[in-house]
Amino acid sequence: MLGLRGASAPDSRGNRLCHEGAQPAWPPCRSRWNVPMLNAAALRDFRAIVGPDNACDDPATCYSYGWNAGLGGLPKPNRLADIPPVGIVLPGSTEEVQAIVLACLKHNIRFKSHSTGWGSFASVASPNSISIDLRRMNRIEAIDERNQMAVIQPYVTAGQLQAEAMKRGLNCHIVGAGLTHSPLASAAAFIGIGITGTTTGNNARNLLSLEWVTPEGEIVRIGSSGSGAGWFTGEGPGPGFRGMIRGFVGTIGELGVFTQIGYKLYPWPGPKALERTGRHPQTGITIPEHFRLYHMVWSNWEGVSRAAYDFNKSGVAYVLLRLPPNTFGALLTATNNEFHKLVTAADAPDIVRDTDSHRHSWTLLTAASSKAEAAYKARVVRDIIERTGGRETTLDPAHKELIAHLLLTSISVPRALRPSASMASSFGGFVPFAKMPRMMEAGASVLKDDIQPGGDLAQGSSEEFWVWPNERRQMWAENAFSYDVNAVRSRGAAIRVALDQGNMIDAASDLGFDGFGAIGPLADFYGPAGNGASTWMRRIKHRFDPRAVNEAAFYIGRDLPWIAKYWPFLRKVLFFRPFRPIFRQITRVLAAVGVGIVLKKRRKWVDRGAGL
Repeated sequence: MLGLRGASAPDSRGNRLCHEGAQPAWPPCRSRWNVPMLNAAALRDFRAIVGPDNACDDPATCYSYGWNAGLGGLPKPNRLADIPPVGIVLPGSTEEVQAIVLACLKHNIRFKSHSTGWGSFASVASPNSISIDLRRMNRIEAIDERNQMAVIQPYVTAGQLQAEAMKRGLNCHIVGAGLTHSPLASAAAFIGIGITGTTTGNNARNLLSLEWVTPEGEIVRIGSSGSGAGWFTGEGPGPGFRGMIRGFVGTIGELGVFTQIGYKLYPWPGPKALERTGRHPQTGITIPEHFRLYHMVWSNWEGVSRAAYDFNKSGVAYVLLRLPPNTFGALLTATNNEFHKLVTAADAPDIVRDTDSHRHSWTLLTAASSKAEAAYKARVVRDIIERTGGRETTLDPAHKELIAHLLLTSISVPRALRPSASMASSFGGFVPFAKMPRMMEAGASVLKDDIQPGGDLAQGSSEEFWVWPNERRQMWAENAFSYDVNAVRSRGAAIRVALDQGNMIDAASDLGFDGFGAIGPLADFYGPAGNGASTWMRRIKHRFDPRAVNEAAFYIGRDLPWIAKYWPFLRKVLFFRPFRPIFRQITRVLAAVGVGIVLKKRRKWVDRGAGL
């Protein structure tokens, strides 16, 4: 139930009563929330499109769509977004999405769509905006076993698709957000990197044909579906559109609505269903027959790098992942108290020991279709470990089951959020494995003393890097760290790390591509070094959203923010070592008053553009 199902008729004073008749509902009580009201005519139109049960302007419901998860949001103490949506609309079809967008244009209302809503990216960020919640569009339209692909809608989750695909000997890519994320959202609109990338690629490349409702309300089918030829490819003769509508990072729900896609699947040599073990929240899986799990350590990053090349070149890795020891500690325990006991125990398992002799690691899952293939891969793994100077560590059987669950379903992010409930991530570097030592050094230099006991961030491993291969070609590396959302100094440190890492990658030629450097205002700070990416992003936004009806907080602003114009000069000052104390104070001020104040002028264009 979204909002008013079962509500009574208004009483003599106009108050609509809830089902029990105990409390007056909205709009009479809206003044207590200080929430702008949705245009009554617009609400009538939305309800005519989707039905009265699927459109709502109830403030309590609206605020629930403005939860600041700390992941993808600006560090701040308030868990509720500064600007909630003025209404929620739940379409059930592409045609209803189109009608909603046209209604927004008619009534000068902005919109932001989302699938499962993982992270703060799903929230609206400007006044008079509605949230288009795509949860009713949750169907797997088809799974084509022969061509190893599926046709899916926005609210199909990775867990739902994986369960159905495994029944047919197939598997899907799962991004770091885990089983509850939307493969359509990550394929069509946001990055799409995940720990199974060794064998399942990344979702930017798993996207096949797609259906798109533009910000002007036009339904566009890109690729083979546009010719009625199925959903097997997103490209055809002439220029491709995938680079425009998503590039690497994606438009994050701010360039129309993607309503259906063709999606690539991959062979799965395991059982038709994973057998669960343990009890929630410590749910593991029985490691399938002919699968083997290894946790290996080396004395330095150079050994880890050499082993990575061999694991990928030989093809033995089904999943290859490096996590910091403290992250494994969170994965293997149910509570923070259990975590502390585990990692501080004298007999702590090797996998959670945060020392130089245990930090340089890979966790590897091999998969085979037969006993002979499994034995061959085991010999190859042992040979690579020996030749690169590594050693295999012993894992508790229960821990093995939990780790196997992680590797196949990417359940790590919810556990990583547990220590402080606020997590940030930086770098997102695409680099060759040979650069692994340099990347680790860079991560440690950015976090420095802030990650140590008494620092401004939550205590963690020195560099906090999560690393895995992307299509066996290069490594993806991002350092995920926690901070205290209630402490100004901790929020300031999170902002400082984000700016530091962006500047470091932008200034250095040996740290590869910054996967997070094209999100929101960072695109204008660091875009000029990326072949002018921000300029092209802005041109695309102007062309397809001329009336600025679609949100533009995380993709690109219509105009260059004032601070970006002075950024070439400011960065020389802020990152100059003698000025570091001033830089630290500036980030604390930003954390206290809000980053949005600095970008205030950027918001004004949205108001003008939508005619408000």
